[in-house]
Amino acid sequence: LAIIDTGAPTTSVAPAVVKKLGLHQTGVEKMDLPGAAGPQDLPKYGVHIEVQGLGHKLPVTEAVEIPWRDENCGVVLGRDFLRWSVFIYNGIAGNCVLTFHDGRQIAGFQSVAGEHNPEFYRPVG
Repeated sequence: LAIIDTGAPTTSVAPAVVKKLGLHQTGVEKMDLPGAAGPQDLPKYGVHIEVQGLGHKLPVTEAVEIPWRDENCGVVLGRDFLRWSVFIYNGIAGNCVLTFHDGRQIAGFQSVAGEHNPEFYRPVG
């Protein structure tokens, strides 16, 4: 499962995802992490992001490994991912729409109670 974080400059992955996918480190990126005493050197990996239902890979080519342990989320999609799309969040309606450069849309919905719908992302149109 991946989440979108409009405050994150880069896409990041959990250590469990790095291990499961057998990613190979391509470098190191210095980043400030919440709660850390200064910038940290974090491993960087070459990746391709594919959103289920789109049928093609998006041009995100790097992800940084960030040591978090949320078993429900292995990928945080940052602004490097969003730069290829238009992301609209409608808080009143409780939904969001993500439209990519080729016009394809992925819509995400959340229930009023705040519980995630199992089909959070689905193709539109």
